[in-house]
Amino acid sequence: MHSVPDPSRVRFTGPVAPFVPGLVEELASLGYSTTSATMQMQLAASLSRWLSAAGISLDGLTEPVMQRFLSERRARHTSHYSLRALTPIVGYLRRVGAVPAPAAPPAPVGAAEALLARFADYLGGQRALTPPVVRAYLRWVRPFVEEVLCPAGVDRVGRVSAGEVAAFLTARLPLMSRKSAQMTACALRSLLRFLHAEAMIETALVDAVPRVAFWRLSGLPQPLTGTQVQMLLAACDGLTPVGRRDLAVITLMRRLGLRCAEVAVLRLEGIDWTAGTVTIHGKGGRIDRMPLPVDAGQVLVDYLLHGRPDTPARTVFVRATAAFTPLRPSSVSCIVARAARRAGLGTVHGHSAAAHGGDRDAERRGEPGRGGPTAAPRRGGHHGRLHQDRPEPPGPVGPPVAHRDGDGGHPMTTATSMPAVTAMTVRLRGLVADYLRVRRALGYKLDYTERLLFAFVDYLHAVGAPAATVEHAVGFAMAPPGASPRWQALRLSAVRCFARWAHLQDPSIQVPSPRLLPARVTRAAPYIYSDAEITSLLDAAAQLRPQIRAVTFQTLIALMAATGIRTGEALGLDVTDFDQRAAALTVTGKYGKTRRLPLHPSVRDGLVDYLHQRRRLLPAASCPALLITSRGTRLKPQSVHPVFRTLTDRAGITDASSACRPRLHDLRHRFAVLTMLHAYRSGQDPAAVLPVLERVGKAATRPQLAARLGGQGRVRVGGS
Repeated sequence: MHSVPDPSRVRFTGPVAPFVPGLVEELASLGYSTTSATMQMQLAASLSRWLSAAGISLDGLTEPVMQRFLSERRARHTSHYSLRALTPIVGYLRRVGAVPAPAAPPAPVGAAEALLARFADYLGGQRALTPPVVRAYLRWVRPFVEEVLCPAGVDRVGRVSAGEVAAFLTARLPLMSRKSAQMTACALRSLLRFLHAEAMIETALVDAVPRVAFWRLSGLPQPLTGTQVQMLLAACDGLTPVGRRDLAVITLMRRLGLRCAEVAVLRLEGIDWTAGTVTIHGKGGRIDRMPLPVDAGQVLVDYLLHGRPDTPARTVFVRATAAFTPLRPSSVSCIVARAARRAGLGTVHGHSAAAHGGDRDAERRGEPGRGGPTAAPRRGGHHGRLHQDRPEPPGPVGPPVAHRDGDGGHPMTTATSMPAVTAMTVRLRGLVADYLRVRRALGYKLDYTERLLFAFVDYLHAVGAPAATVEHAVGFAMAPPGASPRWQALRLSAVRCFARWAHLQDPSIQVPSPRLLPARVTRAAPYIYSDAEITSLLDAAAQLRPQIRAVTFQTLIALMAATGIRTGEALGLDVTDFDQRAAALTVTGKYGKTRRLPLHPSVRDGLVDYLHQRRRLLPAASCPALLITSRGTRLKPQSVHPVFRTLTDRAGITDASSACRPRLHDLRHRFAVLTMLHAYRSGQDPAAVLPVLERVGKAATRPQLAARLGGQGRVRVGGS
């Protein structure tokens, strides 16, 4: 017969023997079964015998000694030969003072390690960053420290120049992914601020690292539908302790929108059952008190009473198997991922269940909200000049573009019309190329900025300037005859941003002051189309030839009038952005921000009819664009606007004033105005409509629109 395992009956010799009773109680409190506890005691007995044979006391049980023991054990055993296996044993011995605490990390060796250690202390102390973030910053700046600041262990921090910083960025960033490039630039800017604050460098070199392209809400989250959320919850077996824990975790994340780390550190004393609140410890040391929903509280009580092991740990959620220690954030994410696999949902991360879980109130109202259908994935690739400033993947900058046409009536000179190329011109061209390459690696497009900067270099060369001065920058900005003050200020702004970066490498390049050419922001007065004018525009578009051109422009005008999207957004739509089943449109706007628009049934039917006619008229068209030309390619703004001006002439729509002319973009203003009018007339709260309109709602409140609000009816797009 097999004997029943008993951890207290394991025989001990050596320095660990006096601590056997306490160790047995420790393993029992951690939730180890008798079999598992017996195996742990056998491991402790093996360690004790090894220490006795080696003549080592418990005071000498350091990590290198443990590694020696495990190395020898690994040769004779098939389990329990890792530091993790020794954790409960050594943890208890340290707590009772028998084994010394872990030794402090060794002092940094070498100039690079010493500098990184000081930088880590600065980030953790003065900047209050968490240890994982500090380690990430050190990882991103280490190549710069080892290659530029301390090459071959030689400390040359005080002699580093902006040119070396720029050279490092130019060589490194274009080879990285955009996210890696952005993280490197962000960490490097922090390091350069630290060096200047500690007086290790005399000049602030932060401007040598351009800012990272970042726009809030720049991506449409992929939400879980209400059905998917219910499937996720149903995948948790509420009859088992593990299932109760998983159900409580997912319910809290869904109902309170908690992060994985916030769930992992949730403490028992943080729940106020009387007040019905829960204390959340968030990012950056932030502490919030949130109401605890009834359904979340019920599953939490069920877990605490019938699923949580008896353990000294004070966190709400602990491991389901011994040792019953607090969960880690990665463990919370794994709980969601495993439940999603059981439910047949594929890969679902913890953030998807938290921030984008099904909103039951939105589902009751019939809104897409958090429980709406998932959007079609956005394909990569360039959608032409949509004037939305969407960042493109980083790529090598092209050769100098002196042969390209200039801007604003100021053609760029060519080699045949210029004096001999000077050394200053060659250097400036190189600086411009490096500047564009670095900024594009950080997420910027800069297509027109490239033309402006090379035009500025050609301007300097044409006037024979020995260096780039403020006077030359102003002269270039004001060179186009008849240009508006606003446009001149924008030209000077592009030159100033480059000059501020290049000045650190070449002090002879002067930096213009920010407000040297101030220009008041002027806006054209919106033209609010009437219903009759919209009908006339659609009739005029129907007369275009060939027929595919007519139906395309009819659809473009009707779609913009019905949804209020921008011109560039309409031209950037792909066929996959139109979800026929859900009657929704995924729109990519400025700075890559995406949003999902619900469509009226008439608009949905109109788009379906357009796609049918498009397949009939151009069956061979393979362009992914929703709106295409007669050649089967994507519409471009430079060709759309002239056609629209022709349509306004044919429809008899004239300028209201010199500052109020009918434009295609004014269909967006019309949508905003009529939406606000409808809110007032139907008794809705206008303040609740404004956030939905985003910036369009702001346009509807401008004084210049007031004179054109009266007598306007709602647009009809059903028969577009």
